[in-house]
Amino acid sequence: ISGDISKEEAVNKIQQYFGGWKTSRPPRDIEPPPKQAGQGVFLIKKPLPQSTVVSGELTISKKHPDFYAFSVLDFIIGSGGFSSRIFNAVRNHEGLAYSAGSFYRARPHYGVFGTYAFTKTASTFQALALINSILQDAAAGSITQGELDWAKRSMLNGFLFSFEQPDQIAVQQM
Repeated sequence: ISGDISKEEAVNKIQQYFGGWKTSRPPRDIEPPPKQAGQGVFLIKKPLPQSTVVSGELTISKKHPDFYAFSVLDFIIGSGGFSSRIFNAVRNHEGLAYSAGSFYRARPHYGVFGTYAFTKTASTFQALALINSILQDAAAGSITQGELDWAKRSMLNGFLFSFEQPDQIAVQQM
């Protein structure tokens, strides 16, 4: 709930309208993070002119002390749009994909980090190798101060606009 209402008013309204409802089942326990499958390349062969390349793994949760640092890293690696490393290398420099990047979705008890590219079938493995190279470079400590400054500034500017509507405020609390 977000908007021009106090917590007390919201609780009273919820009790007023929903307090008499009976649950049909007990509340769910919080689900543990999913078990991570073994590493590998999983290929689904189809006679198509394009490939969707996705790689990912479980990572830190929203509650982890490095959550913000990891979010900045993701922005630099691939979720930062045109200036991110993956987009720049895979699309701009090599012309291998129309779209490429990364994503980080943090949950209360685990996170998911992944990369993606939409590329011609013939360049599937080249795009995947380039993305893996970018990840290895970042893991080796190649992130520059300029990239950190750009990512933090961009994320801060975007964050300011994420509180314009009540639904945006609610999403920030989730």
